[in-house]
Amino acid sequence: MFRAVSNAPGRRPSKPEPTAPAAPVGSWLDRLRADAATPLLSGPQARRAMLIAYIEIALFMFAVDTVDIFTILHDVTRVGRSLAAWQPTVWEYTSGAGILAAAWLSWLALRIAPPESGRWLRVIAVHLLAATAFSVLHLAVMIGLRIAIYAGLGLSYVWAPGDFPYEYRKDLLSYILTAGCFWVTPRLLRPLTAATAAREGATFDILDGGRTLRTPVADIVAVQSAGNYVEFRLADGAVRLMRATLAEVEQALAPHGFVRIHRSWIANAHRLRLLEPAGSGDYRLVLDGGVEAPVSRRYPAALARLKGVASPDEAPGA
Repeated sequence: MFRAVSNAPGRRPSKPEPTAPAAPVGSWLDRLRADAATPLLSGPQARRAMLIAYIEIALFMFAVDTVDIFTILHDVTRVGRSLAAWQPTVWEYTSGAGILAAAWLSWLALRIAPPESGRWLRVIAVHLLAATAFSVLHLAVMIGLRIAIYAGLGLSYVWAPGDFPYEYRKDLLSYILTAGCFWVTPRLLRPLTAATAAREGATFDILDGGRTLRTPVADIVAVQSAGNYVEFRLADGAVRLMRATLAEVEQALAPHGFVRIHRSWIANAHRLRLLEPAGSGDYRLVLDGGVEAPVSRRYPAALARLKGVASPDEAPGA
């Protein structure tokens, strides 16, 4: 519904004041959580990343299957036997088609239980279930295609259910590879998208009453939910009201460095000035212009991200 716009006419967007050098986040899990809080692609960009990942998987499967076809034919020839080339071709490419048909399950599992969430029992359970469903769907598509092709040639294809453990072991590796591709691709594209947006001076249209205020994204310090509206806190101290949900605005601003820190707040991580404990695991955040906002302990990934932006002297006790 809402989106950031680039190359807008009018005044040039002001640059956020430089923050202190990023302090290293402690553990590898903190780094994963910080990466999770760094907004991924959204909307059309997310769909493009998913499509690119699918193309990567398809190209990889085609290359592997093609090599396997020639390997099978070579091995058969070495032992003095003969095999029609169409048979390993059918075997390998139907398997690849089955993996492509099941790949979306690994993408869905990553959405439900991303590894960086730190909820390991949930992550393991969801991905084991998804891997099993992945194997079943892969085999169903593969066997169905083989039966249909063989029948079209006047032959019969028989698959023994006892072969499932053998196939499942291989499918676990295929699941891990496809999930890895879906996890890595948007993270590789994210800095490119963010750099492009920064160069183009991205803007956001704030619909304030009957007016449309084209505002540089860099000038937005934070956004707060206010019932059926959201309040934009700007770098010059102005507050703009727009009828929208915080989730809609978050999706539009996510690629530009905005972090969900509370059920009622999103903040521009580049505008951070102070991060300090507020008790009970919560934190207090101070942004440019004196804007203060709570950081809920329910958003550990956002906290890890903000700790990576704040310097030690700006974030006492963090």
